[in-house]
Amino acid sequence: MRAGTVRIHRKLVPFLRSGVKREYASALRILTFQVETAYDSEEYDNALGRFDNARHLMHTVGITEDEPSPSEYLELDLDRYGADLVLKCLESEYDIEVSTRQDRSSEGFPVPLGELPDFTRLVNEIRERSGRPPRRQRTRWRPLTQGLSGRKRV
Repeated sequence: MRAGTVRIHRKLVPFLRSGVKREYASALRILTFQVETAYDSEEYDNALGRFDNARHLMHTVGITEDEPSPSEYLELDLDRYGADLVLKCLESEYDIEVSTRQDRSSEGFPVPLGELPDFTRLVNEIRERSGRPPRRQRTRWRPLTQGLSGRKRV
């Protein structure tokens, strides 16, 4: 199944960039462990593949926010970079973003939705294009529309 190209608005590119950095660092930690401690050729090869894929995607999205952003949208070929990799990078940042906002909301701080609705649509679009089933709502998280409006619950 071909996933095609997805358009990522420039305000969401930093989320992808952070997720790619996380994936890159994770693969690097596994490679370091394999080289220094317990070499397993299959684990090493898998980590090397993850590292290389993340590196390739990182060159497209940029390493820092100082690099030029796409004009309005970043056109990303999910078949070229791997829809699963892009989805993994975005979902890791999405989970962090939702958790952080819900924690702040539960502490009584006003928390605007910001880019969260657009971020949710992007993650769902890539999930659908890659043929993955919809994510199940984490039980400890309330639905996104509850507790994130910035109103304090009474």
